[in-house]
Amino acid sequence: MGLRKPKLNVGKKFASGTAITVGTKVFYYMSGVSAISGSFNYIEVTGLTFRPSSIVFYDEASTYQSTAYRRNGFYKVGSYTTIASILGSGTNFPSGGALSVTETGFCLPSNFPVNAIVKWEAYE
Repeated sequence: MGLRKPKLNVGKKFASGTAITVGTKVFYYMSGVSAISGSFNYIEVTGLTFRPSSIVFYDEASTYQSTAYRRNGFYKVGSYTTIASILGSGTNFPSGGALSVTETGFCLPSNFPVNAIVKWEAYE
């Protein structure tokens, strides 16, 4: 009997790392039913090899602030105690302004102060 090749289960791509919050760029956010612009600190990551459908970034060292992005336009900023709660409340940022999520990286507004070191996770 010959050797059998192992069967590989291939799933969605995932990447993670750390980034430093910089500031500021103009992003649009919802105020009632209107999108208005505002200046926000932001996190920018390059070097991805896939376009994320979901991105989470957070700071474990201080107040557990968290930010989440979903490709369908649902984007939240807020301060939470667990990563599981980040999709529940905050500010909704529609596409536009400096907000960018591509196959090579992302630029998203942040509620972290400038020079904060945050962890990020991106899911295909």
